[in-house]
Amino acid sequence: MAQLTVDGRSTNPSAWTPASLKALSDDIVSLCGMQKFFGPESYEYGSLLLCFTLIAESHISLHLDRESGEVWVDVFTCKAMNPEVESLLLERLGIQQPRVFHLERGQLPDAKIA
Repeated sequence: MAQLTVDGRSTNPSAWTPASLKALSDDIVSLCGMQKFFGPESYEYGSLLLCFTLIAESHISLHLDRESGEVWVDVFTCKAMNPEVESLLLERLGIQQPRVFHLERGQLPDAKIA
């Protein structure tokens, strides 16, 4: 299992479209050799763009706000994550100063469990 989350702000949110998010999600699926079950489906609500893909291995979700330029991405898979996914996301979404979190199978975040 691998999870990648990316939060940040884009320098060019006006370039985002539902079609560009669908293409990005499809490219992540191809890059990791995943199997799609559903999607990608992309929705627009005012300045918000959302894109979801259900994969056999879990899911990909992209949440973007054109008004603020904020980006929230989650890629979760029970397969190994291709390390190129992170750079693909940063480049295609124009994210500057991202907060990136990777969690690999068997790892737990550094936190005390009560």
